[in-house]
Amino acid sequence: MTAAEMLGIARSTVKSHLDAIYGKTGTNRQSELVKLVMSLSSPLRR
Repeated sequence: MTAAEMLGIARSTVKSHLDAIYGKTGTNRQSELVKLVMSLSSPLRR
């Protein structure tokens, strides 16, 4: 099952949201976005 199916939205909507996230974070690929997210500090992480 895809993320779009789980959320009950069109695949194009998922792509639009991802494109906006990439633009706002200055990333171009999923791997860059994951690296950025993992570098953020978290109150849950020690």
